[in-house]
Amino acid sequence: MFLARQNLLSLSILLTIIISFRVARCSQQCKRVFSTLHCNGQTRNISTFPSESTLQGYVTLLVTFTNISSLQNGLVILPPLPQLETLVLSSNGILVLNDSLVENNQQIKGLQLQHNKLSSVPIKVLENLPNLTYLDLSYNNILTIPENAFHTNHNLEILLVNGNDLNQVHPDALNGVFSLKYIHLSSNILNRFSFEIFQRVPELTNLFGIYLEDSGITKLSNVSVEVTSCQTLNLNGNLLQSLKGFTLSGFTGLKLLFLDRNQISVIDRFVFGFEDHYNLTVLLLARNNIHRVPVSFLRQLPRLVTLSLAQNKLTQLPNGAFRYNINVEVIDLSDNQIHTVHGLSFIGIQNLRDVDLTVNKPSSLPEQLFDVMDPFVLDIAFNNWTCNCNLFDFLTWSSSGFIRPVKVCVDPRYGNQSTMLLFLSIFSANRDYHGNQS
Repeated sequence: MFLARQNLLSLSILLTIIISFRVARCSQQCKRVFSTLHCNGQTRNISTFPSESTLQGYVTLLVTFTNISSLQNGLVILPPLPQLETLVLSSNGILVLNDSLVENNQQIKGLQLQHNKLSSVPIKVLENLPNLTYLDLSYNNILTIPENAFHTNHNLEILLVNGNDLNQVHPDALNGVFSLKYIHLSSNILNRFSFEIFQRVPELTNLFGIYLEDSGITKLSNVSVEVTSCQTLNLNGNLLQSLKGFTLSGFTGLKLLFLDRNQISVIDRFVFGFEDHYNLTVLLLARNNIHRVPVSFLRQLPRLVTLSLAQNKLTQLPNGAFRYNINVEVIDLSDNQIHTVHGLSFIGIQNLRDVDLTVNKPSSLPEQLFDVMDPFVLDIAFNNWTCNCNLFDFLTWSSSGFIRPVKVCVDPRYGNQSTMLLFLSIFSANRDYHGNQS
């Protein structure tokens, strides 16, 4: 009897050691930092999902860069973890999620599933997260956002679905998402896009940013849609060829509009409707096919502060090109084909601070241009300046120190000498201010 009890005790101790070893091994796979548990497959060999005892007591759980088969194939269901608020399952090669993955943890506020292989929005999983405020589905293989995809996520504020294969967003995809502030749909293949999806949710009054960069958009619906709270609209890197009238008439609160890297050649005067737009401060139109300064469109933007028309096909700056933009401070006109700058091109601007005219084709600048302007920084490097008397007024004005960098004459007669050094040799004391012989 004594030997039997001793053997039983030894077996019990052995089992305890084995169980303890397994738990310790599992816990050693993950790094604990205060209220965060990080199981990182890049630094540790993680073959199984962490045990329930390992997961308890953390506010943030990260399981990343693993090849856990059960996680990839939707076999994982989290146990009740009452303190858990943020769940990160990025870069695990997840193909599908178990519908019951988080049913025991409806308190979760942040769910990050980026860089996996999901082919659809995990609607059933999201239905168990009424408190969700942050959702990252970026860089998966999602093709569509269906109707009512987030219908129980009334508190969702940030939605990231960029970097997928999206080709369709259902008009009612955002039903129920009353608190949305930022939506990121960039790097998809949306082709035609309608802002109607935002109008379908009348409670959507705090939407601040819409990001549609590099999404292959060729056309925007010109149906007037009220998105009055939106302050940032990013349409960089698409295939837009024109901006038609009333396309953005509902964006009355817009402050930042990014349209770089499109194919825009035509801009309707009434893009924002018949009324002036008093909120837009930044307009980026670089790397398009614009041949003329869109004066009639710009007249709608009296509070514009920063304007970029760089890398277009502008050939001249007409008189009064920016006369309606009295508050503009920065104008980027670099990398165009501008050969003529008229004397009153910048007339009317009250706060001009910086103009970039680098890499263009002007040979001189008119005297009148500097007579009507307060000092500002003018960048005119890499241009073909003709070093003659017509440049005298420009050199006099530039001596105030508002020019950068030092200019060089490409005229072969002067051997690429600095225009500043030529000032004394060409414009000697026997000439008056206007370059006339005394």
